[in-house]
Amino acid sequence: MGVYEVLNLPPYMDKDDLYRQFGMEEPDEEPSNRELEEEILQRIHGTLGFEAPQVRRFRWAYGLAASIVLLLGSVGIYYWMARDTQAISIQIPAGKVREIRLPDGSVVWLNAATALHYAPDFNQNREVFLEDGEAFFRVVHDEKRPFVVHAGNVQTRVLGTTFRVKAYQALETMQVSVVTGKVAVSEGTKSLAVLEKNQEITYLKTEHKAIERSIDAAETVEWQTGNVVLKAVSFADIALAIENAYGVRVIFNRATFRNCVSSLAFQPQSQKLSEVLDLVKDIQGIQYEIKGKEVLISGTECQ
Repeated sequence: MGVYEVLNLPPYMDKDDLYRQFGMEEPDEEPSNRELEEEILQRIHGTLGFEAPQVRRFRWAYGLAASIVLLLGSVGIYYWMARDTQAISIQIPAGKVREIRLPDGSVVWLNAATALHYAPDFNQNREVFLEDGEAFFRVVHDEKRPFVVHAGNVQTRVLGTTFRVKAYQALETMQVSVVTGKVAVSEGTKSLAVLEKNQEITYLKTEHKAIERSIDAAETVEWQTGNVVLKAVSFADIALAIENAYGVRVIFNRATFRNCVSSLAFQPQSQKLSEVLDLVKDIQGIQYEIKGKEVLISGTECQ
C-alpha cells in the first residue's frame, strides 16, 4: 500500500501537492514518486513500531516525513496490518472534529471520540465501519456501487446523499438522520426504514426496535462548525456530549437519570465546562462538582 492510501490522499496528488499539503518548500532535486512513498512509509512504520525494508534516505524528506507522522498522531490515523488483512483505521480524540476524504471522493466529518475504518479495496464495495462515535457523510453518487455504513448490527445504504450516523457504544440508542436525499436502514436482512430529508430513525439496541420521527436534520450536524445541539435526548446523551467536548469523565447514577429527557445547546470553543454544567443545572436541576478531569453529578429522578 502506498503513502497516498495510508494518508487518505487522492491518487492523482503529485509531489508538488504533497509539499503544499504539509507546508514544505520544494527542493531543487527530487526523487521519484516511488522513492518518496518508500521513504515516508518507512518513517511511518518506524514510528508505529512496524518493521520496514531499508530504503535510500533523502535529507530533504526528513522534515516532510516528520510532519506527516505528527499529523497522523494528532488526527489519529493508524495504518495497521494483520496476517491476512489490511485496514485503514481513523480515531478522533475527545475535543476534536476532523474531516477526511475517502478514496471515492466522498467526504466524512468525524465527531469527537469517533473510530472508523475501511478496507484498502474500498473502491470495490464502498463500505465503512463506524466502530464508535458519530459521523456525517457526504457521499459521491454512484448507481452501480451503493455506499454502506456498518454500525453494530445496523447498516445504512445509500447511492449518494448526505446523512449522519450516531452510534456511540456508551449509549443505548443509535440514530440515522438524513440531511439530503434518501437512505435505507436495516438490521441484517430486516428493513428498519427508508428515510428522506429531515427524517430520523432512533434504534433501541436492546429491544431491536426503531422509532422514526421528523427533525431539522441540519441541527444534528452543527458539531461540524463547533456547535453542539441536542434536542429531546437522554441525560446519558448529554453527559456523553460533555465528556467528548471537554475531555472529561462525567460520573452519575444512570438509574436515577434514566427517564430524564431534555435539550441542550453549547459551544465548547467559547464556553467553559462550568458554564455548560450550569446550563444543565438550570434545565435538569442537578448538582455537580468538578474534580480535575472528573465531573460528579447528583440529582433526583425524573418522572
